[in-house]
Order: sequence, then structure tokens, then C-alpha cells
Amino acid sequence: SDPGLITRVQLAGAKLKRALKNIASPKIGNVRGLGLMVGAELISADGSPDGATAGKIIKRGLRDGLILLGGSPHGNVLSFTPPYAISDEEIAFAALKLQEYLTSLPGSIS
Repeated sequence: SDPGLITRVQLAGAKLKRALKNIASPKIGNVRGLGLMVGAELISADGSPDGATAGKIIKRGLRDGLILLGGSPHGNVLSFTPPYAISDEEIAFAALKLQEYLTSLPGSIS
């Protein structure tokens, strides 16, 4: 019933995708999605799927209040499905935490 809802979701989704694409890590492969349903693919140095790192990030995220889902047959795609009312600050927080995890978890690339 809110005519501006679709536009807000599209804008927030674009911000989330941009924030994830701006993470400085060779572990981030393709970032894709529609609206606020966004996935970030995690890859190994050779380009193969990295489901192990995705699993570690999902567990660590839960401790920090981030609910991420693992997707794809290899479990290497982090799925973000935030509420429609996500703020710019919350998007920045999620991207900052993902950057932190990718540089601090065992086996990560600094």
C-alpha cells in the first residue's frame, strides 16, 4: 500500500550491493541480487568456491547480530536478506563486519 516502498527497497539494495563490492578482499567473487535479496560469492585464490570461509563468517556474524544464510550447492554464497527498513548505517555496519571477518578469520587473506 506504500507507493514509495519499491523505490526505497531498490535504492537500499543498490547501496548494499555497492558496499559489498567495495570490500577490499580477493575472497569476494560475484555480488548479485535483486532489491534487498543480495548474495556475495566467496572464492578461494584459485577461483573455486570457498564454502568453509562462508560457514565461518555465518557463525561469526551471528555473534555480532548479523543473520546471514549460506547458499549455492557449495555453500559459498553469503545471502543477505535485510528488512525493507534497513538504514545506511546498518548497511555500512554489515559491510564493515564482512571486511573484518575476511581479514581476521583463520585462513583469511589480509
